[in-house]
Amino acid sequence: MEFDPKRAAEAQAHLKEAQLDDIVEVRVGNALDEIPKCDAIFDLVFLDADKGEYRRYLELVLPNIRSGGLIVADDTVTMRAEMLDYVEFVFYTPLLNSVDIPLEDGIILSYRTEV
Repeated sequence: MEFDPKRAAEAQAHLKEAQLDDIVEVRVGNALDEIPKCDAIFDLVFLDADKGEYRRYLELVLPNIRSGGLIVADDTVTMRAEMLDYVEFVFYTPLLNSVDIPLEDGIILSYRTEV
């Protein structure tokens, strides 16, 4: 899901080049609007959007992440103050096992446990 149509087109072109366009769908729009419309099961979710909404994005998509699926949240060192509710959630919910990786801008990698 990508808010910017230009970035979505770029992503689609890269997926086609990698021959993944038949298994990955790019949706254009606000993720908060698009996630509830999506009934797909996700293996990987990459969060790199409005940092203050990370927890809402995750709460919306979490039911659709398969057991063993991964969530990667970007900018978790440089913009941590904007996502404290997300950080607390991923480290304290029994649905996820999470690790903080403080490389460059930082990421938090979360693994979805059995449901």
